[in-house]
Amino acid sequence: MASYKSDRNFSDYVHQNIAKKEIYKYLSWQEVQFKDNYGVHIDQTDGIDYIFLKDNDLITVQERFRDEKYKSYTDFTLRYRRDQNIHDSRKFSEFFKIKAHYLVYGIVNGTKSNLETCTSFLKYAIVDLKVFYSLISKGNIHLKEMAHHTSHIYNKDTLVCPIKFNKDGSSSFIAVNIPHLIELWSYKVVIFQYGFH
Repeated sequence: MASYKSDRNFSDYVHQNIAKKEIYKYLSWQEVQFKDNYGVHIDQTDGIDYIFLKDNDLITVQERFRDEKYKSYTDFTLRYRRDQNIHDSRKFSEFFKIKAHYLVYGIVNGTKSNLETCTSFLKYAIVDLKVFYSLISKGNIHLKEMAHHTSHIYNKDTLVCPIKFNKDGSSSFIAVNIPHLIELWSYKVVIFQYGFH
């Protein structure tokens, strides 16, 4: 299992060397620089990795990057529960705590173990989390423990997303197919994407 430090190094590298030029420059989002440990604080408490400005609007973002071995996957995941955790406050994971407006999800053309091989995105998507959570609240997206490995469309208008468990049983996560979101809601949830078909 990869360590937090190696994951963080990978994410930071992709942000600085790829996402800034391939995503944020294109969107004209200007990154806000944090003072002291504020960035660490909002990441841990609110699931916010970066804050940007565009036309005086504040944009909050969580980033999730994966290396090329995941290139065949078309879904993003959010950590759901950690029922084995001895602290009740930590049993509800990222899905329940995230306050970022957007999830920026991307798969790069290199490996985590050799960062210099990562030079561009094979695919990426920008998910409007406010719209995503609103669709869950309205019942348009259902979360359900089931055998499916990714989400599926039910009755032509509902997305059913599986709650899956990690092999060691320590935590669960939800899997959401990006093309399904686009098929059902056009570009209202996924506001922009490249490479997801």
